[in-house]
Amino acid sequence: MREKLNRGGVFVALFWICASIIGVGSTGFCVEGPRGDDILIQVVAREHVAIAAGMDGRIERLTVREGDRFRKGQLLIAFDCMSEEGVLERSRASCVLAEKNASIQERLYDLGASSKVELSTARAERDKAAAEKKIAAAAMRRCSIIAPFSGGVSELKVQRYQTVKKGEPLMQLVNTGDLELQMFVPSKWLSRMRPGRRFKVHIDELGNDYDAEVRSTGAWIDAVSQSVAIFARFVVPAPELLPGMSGYAIFNPPK
Repeated sequence: MREKLNRGGVFVALFWICASIIGVGSTGFCVEGPRGDDILIQVVAREHVAIAAGMDGRIERLTVREGDRFRKGQLLIAFDCMSEEGVLERSRASCVLAEKNASIQERLYDLGASSKVELSTARAERDKAAAEKKIAAAAMRRCSIIAPFSGGVSELKVQRYQTVKKGEPLMQLVNTGDLELQMFVPSKWLSRMRPGRRFKVHIDELGNDYDAEVRSTGAWIDAVSQSVAIFARFVVPAPELLPGMSGYAIFNPPK
């Protein structure tokens, strides 16, 4: 969240500095691109997440490196979990034993050969064993890091065989397939920036133009620069686009 706010602050600052230096034209926009009606934009990922260790342990497998792409559901990191595996196997065995004992006590109770206290105790032991199995299974799930979406590794902080502590940062992931555009336009443009409005976007790093459309507008107007955030999406996703790329949006001057 802090990253997004900082990025937004940079855009507002650029907008205001530009307007202060060269002035705001009759159409009410800052000259950001090669034409008077161009607005600075940046490509950002709608999903980016910092992955931390869910347990203390040693990294047994590391399937990606920094910059690698991955698929949703792919194993990224696996910890050495022999101890956790043993606990899970023991809990499963205890669960089976408790289930059988409860079943026997129920039959004996029906025959009048067991007391209600003995039956209640057997059922409680069965429920306890089932709960312990759930806890052990949850611990095993923390033994592996699975990709929550398809994307890329933007930062890798650990190495294979490294021992880490619970909560220690492991990697940063970014969804490179779900990108959006962020920009700031003069607040007087707000009525024209309706969701679905089409416009062209030029990406400096690639030298290409793309079709985009407004997705939503910001929830507030910056009082100093009199600008508002606009969020847009690419009409046709392009695999060559990456988060952090920048360029300018080409609008016809508002009349």
